[in-house]
Amino acid sequence: MVLIKGYDISSYNCQTVSLNNMLEFLIQKDVKTFSLSTNLIINDKKVLFVDKENPIMYMDNFIFTQILMFNDEYYYSHREQINSIVASYINSMNSKYISIKDDCFLTDEVIQAIIDNKIIKNVYLLNQNEDKPFLLDEELYIRFKKAGKLDIKTDGVTEDLKDNFDSIIDYNRNRFLVAKYKYRQLVSGESLILESPLTENEILNLKYLNSNTELEITYDDYDNIFRLIEILENNGHDSMIILRLKNKNKFNNYLFNNLDVLKNQEFIKIKVSNQIFPLNVYYNNEKKLFDIVSPVIKLSPFEKYLYVYDVVNKYKKYKENKEDKSMSRDLYKLLDNEYMVCVGFSDLLRDLLSKLGIETCEYSVTVDTGLDDVPLDTRVMPDFISGGDPSTTHEVLTKASYHARLFVNLVDPKYEIDGYYIADPTWDNDMENHAFNYALMTHDEFNSTDRYNYFSMYGIKELFFVHSLEEFYYKLNILLDKNLSRKIIDYIKEFVDFFQQVDFDFYQKLIKKYSLLEKSFYEIVESEKQNILLDIGEHILDKTNNLVDGKKFKSGITSLYENGVWQLKDEENIEDEVNKIMEYNKKRHEFCFPTRYMIDRNGVEIVMMNAVNKFDIETKKVSKI
Repeated sequence: MVLIKGYDISSYNCQTVSLNNMLEFLIQKDVKTFSLSTNLIINDKKVLFVDKENPIMYMDNFIFTQILMFNDEYYYSHREQINSIVASYINSMNSKYISIKDDCFLTDEVIQAIIDNKIIKNVYLLNQNEDKPFLLDEELYIRFKKAGKLDIKTDGVTEDLKDNFDSIIDYNRNRFLVAKYKYRQLVSGESLILESPLTENEILNLKYLNSNTELEITYDDYDNIFRLIEILENNGHDSMIILRLKNKNKFNNYLFNNLDVLKNQEFIKIKVSNQIFPLNVYYNNEKKLFDIVSPVIKLSPFEKYLYVYDVVNKYKKYKENKEDKSMSRDLYKLLDNEYMVCVGFSDLLRDLLSKLGIETCEYSVTVDTGLDDVPLDTRVMPDFISGGDPSTTHEVLTKASYHARLFVNLVDPKYEIDGYYIADPTWDNDMENHAFNYALMTHDEFNSTDRYNYFSMYGIKELFFVHSLEEFYYKLNILLDKNLSRKIIDYIKEFVDFFQQVDFDFYQKLIKKYSLLEKSFYEIVESEKQNILLDIGEHILDKTNNLVDGKKFKSGITSLYENGVWQLKDEENIEDEVNKIMEYNKKRHEFCFPTRYMIDRNGVEIVMMNAVNKFDIETKKVSKI
C-alpha cells in the first residue's frame, strides 16, 4: 500500500508544532482535541500525519478539526511534560467542549483541569483504540456532575453506572436498551413496536419500561414473546400488548398448545388485518373455524377443498347489511350473524383452506352485474336475453361492479391435480344442493362465465390468461405500454411477492436460482430479468388451465361419503347420491357457462362459445374457447 505523508499535502492544512512553544500555539489556535497518531486509508493510500521528524502536528481540515496529534513514540518519551502543558492549557480554555481520544492524556492533573474549568460543559473521552474503550466510573461521574458538566461522552460505563440514566451520561442516554429504543423512550409511556426477537439482556431491560406503555409486537418467535410477557408481568406491567400476526397458523399452533397459560391473558390483544381483538375473543373465533375443518384433517387436499368449499357456499344466503357493511365482510363478525357478501364468502374460504395447508390469495375482479336479476334458466345471447316467449327479447345493459374471488394453488397427487384455479363460492351460493360449478375454474373457464370479465390493465393478473410464451410476452408488452411508470422489474417484483404468498415452493426455487430477488431487485441486470421472466412464464403455463374434470369431482365427492364426512339422506346409497350431485351440477353448468360476450385483450367485444361442461362425464365435448 502506498504511504503518503499528510503534512506535505497543502489541502490537509497541517502545521508542525514544537514542544517549546506548544502552550502558546494551543492558546492561539484554540485547540479542542488531543490524540495520538492516527493513520487513515484514503483512496487506497495510507496517510501518515505524524512521525519522528514531525512528532507534533496541528490540523484543521475536512478530516480533523482543531486537533493536536502526537507521534506515539515521541509522546511517551515526553509524556509528563506534554500532559503538564495540556493541563495548563485546559485551565485557560474558552471552549465549551474538549475531546480527548487517548486515555494516556487523562492524568489526575488533566482531569482536575477539566473539572476546574467552568466554561467547559461537554467532555468527550473516546479512546480511538477500540481494544481499550474508556469507561466512565462512578467516582469520575460524581466529580464531573459536581463541577456542572452537562454532557460526558465516553465509550462506555462501568457496572456501577449501568442503571444510572442521568442526562449527562451520554453513553447511557443514547444506549439502545430494547430493540431500537433508548431509556427516554422506554420511560415516556409512548407506544412502542418490536419487530424482531429480543436478546435476554433486552428482555431484562424491560424493567425500565413505563407500566402504561402499549407494546405492539410484529415478529413471530412466540417462545421469545411469552418470555418477554412473563418478565413484564413480574414487573407489574398491565398495559395492552398487541401481537400483530403475519401467520395465523403459526400463532394458533402455539396458542392451542399453551392454552392454560395464555387463554385468560386479558391484556394481550391480537391484530389481524388491521383489526384488534382481545385474546379470548380471537381464540373463541379461531376455535369455531378449526371445528369446521376438523372432520377432514386426514383427507387429501382435493377432498379437503371440496368439503370446505361446500361448507362456505352454503354457510348462509347472500345478504348485505347496508347500515354496517362490516357485518357481511369481517370474518369474525359474519360467523354469528345473518349477513354475508362476496368478500365474506371468499375470506371464509381462504381462512379455512389456510388452516388445511392449501395456499390461496385474494383475487378481486371487475364483472358485469347487469345479469344479476335475470333468472338462472334464461338463455343469454350476445346482445340480448330471451325469455320464455321466443318472440320477446330484452336488451341487457352492462354494469361494472367489483367482486371478490379466491386464487387457489391446489396440488393433490392422489387425483393428479396440480394447478392454479379461481374459486367463487358466492356464485355457487346454494343452501340446498352441493354446487361446484365455480369451485375450481381454470383461467379459460374464468373467461367462460356468464359475465363480462374486464381486462386488468395494471397488475399481473392478465399474465395468467395465456396459452403460450408468445402470448405471455405479448400481454406483458401491452401492460408496459399502458403503464409507462412501471418497468419490467416492477412486474417481476409483483410476481415474486405473489408466489411467496400462493406458491411458496416455486418462490424458493426462484430465490435460490436468482439470489438478488431476495436481496436487491434493482441490481438485477437485463439478461437476468429475461431469464427470470422465462422461468415465470413457463411455470404459469405448467400451472394454468389444468382442468379438474367431472370424473375427479365424482371421485372426490364419493370419498367424502365413504369417509363419513358427508352423511347419506334417507336410505339412498352413495353411488345414487353422488350421481344426483353430478346431474345437478351438469344442468347448472349450462347456465353458468353459456354462450357469452367479453372484451378481448385489444379491447374488442367478441362472442365466445360455451366451455366444456366438465360435469357431463358421458358426453365428449370440445371447447371452442
